Amino acid sequence: MSKDWTKLGNPLITSVERECNVCDLAAVVYTGSMKEHDKPKTGTIVAADLTVPNAPELRDFYAAVTGWTTEEVPMGDYADYMMKAPETGQPVAGVCHARGGNKDLPPQWIIYVSVSDVAAALAKVAEMGGTVIVQKEGYAIFRDPAGATMGLVKG
Repeated sequence: MSKDWTKLGNPLITSVERECNVCDLAAVVYTGSMKEHDKPKTGTIVAADLTVPNAPELRDFYAAVTGWTTEEVPMGDYADYMMKAPETGQPVAGVCHARGGNKDLPPQWIIYVSVSDVAAALAKVAEMGGTVIVQKEGYAIFRDPAGATMGLVKG
């Protein structure tokens, strides 16, 4: 059964398509054939990324601190970085430039949580006093009432 999933780090990914000039590696739409048991569980953290003005410097910082290896992710006229576990080569995070759709994101690690319905979750964000920062097909980023930022992806 073929499905589209928006997430980072799934080893079953077979191809990748960019639909917008937004760095969030969790927002890259991966198209692949996945079994139902491989689907991310609702409420689980499926990705993390960091958006900063000095992405190459932070890429090198985290590679040195954690041992992560890096892979460039073409973004048109620049590249963002997929950070990978050194022993497995599995994607574990993204370090991204604060450009385009990401220019207003805070320089903090943003986790992405799998939800069954992004629109319904965003309705709850608004109802509970949060603010939507980015909303695209299959994912969104919001700020909670205390100011913390989190991402949602359709699981």
